[in-house]
Amino acid sequence: MSVIQPSPRSGMVLLEVLLAMIMMTSVLLGCIAVVQNFQQTSIATSLYGAAMNTAQRYRSHFSLVGKKGFADLPIFVQIAPNAGGLLPPGNNTVNLGPHIAPHGYSVSWHSTEKYTQNANVYTTAQSSGCPYPLIKHIDITVSWQNLDGNMLSYSTQTAISHPLLSAHPDKLFRLDATVPTP
Repeated sequence: MSVIQPSPRSGMVLLEVLLAMIMMTSVLLGCIAVVQNFQQTSIATSLYGAAMNTAQRYRSHFSLVGKKGFADLPIFVQIAPNAGGLLPPGNNTVNLGPHIAPHGYSVSWHSTEKYTQNANVYTTAQSSGCPYPLIKHIDITVSWQNLDGNMLSYSTQTAISHPLLSAHPDKLFRLDATVPTP
């Protein structure tokens, strides 16, 4: 009767299968991590895009003030930090789609009145020159909380000219130098 001798490679096959399973598991875990990172990046990009769109909507709103002439004068006069205009400051909720919960954004703005004298622009009225602000510079900020709980913000700005002036802001600098002839 013959006795079967074990092959010298019989334990190596089991070890090779075990190593292959460990490698496949680590590749699978890596793929899952990439997909999760992609989802978080996609959500963060959506949140940033919604903040940017909200800020641009406010910017467009302010840019239209003064285009109707005298009808926009009350709106122009009332624009102050976080006041005036037809869009309110404060919290806005934006729906980002079916897979992301509605997200809240805080909108605020700061307006600075600009006065002109001798082709220079000042933030306060000067002793000579036009005593009324001819330009309002508006900084709009949209803030939100990201998925990690950190506060982020996006800012944009615009300048609007007085509604009774049909000149562009670059022509307003010459307004003070104009001397009426008798």
